[in-house]
Amino acid sequence: MRHRNKRFKLNRDSDHRKALLRNLAISLFQNGEIKTTQAKAKVLRSFVDRLINVSKKGDLASRRYLLANIPHKPTVNKLIHEWASKFQNKKSGFCKIFKLGWRQGDKADMALVRLAS
Repeated sequence: MRHRNKRFKLNRDSDHRKALLRNLAISLFQNGEIKTTQAKAKVLRSFVDRLINVSKKGDLASRRYLLANIPHKPTVNKLIHEWASKFQNKKSGFCKIFKLGWRQGDKADMALVRLAS
C-alpha cells in the first residue's frame, strides 16, 4: 500500500530526479529566478526551502550538508553568504511561484520560480 508516500516522481527514477532538482536549485540560486514547468516548480520549492533553512545556520555541518546536496562550491558560498542573510528573519516561504500559462510546443503548464527577498 502507498499510505503516507506522497511524492512527486516527475516520471523519473530517483537518481534522475535528484540530479534534476540539484540542477534547478543551482540555476535558481545563481540567477534568482528560473522558468520551468509547474510540477517541477512545486517539487523544487520544498527542496529549496529546506536548503535555505539549513544555510541560515552557517556552520561547518550545514556547509557539508549543502555540498552533499548541491555539489557546486560557488553556489553553496553564494547561498550561505548572500541568500541566507536575506532570509535570516523569515522562517519559510522563500520561493514564490508565478503561473505563466502554457508552453507553445506541448501545452505544458509553465511557472516562474523566484526567490522572494
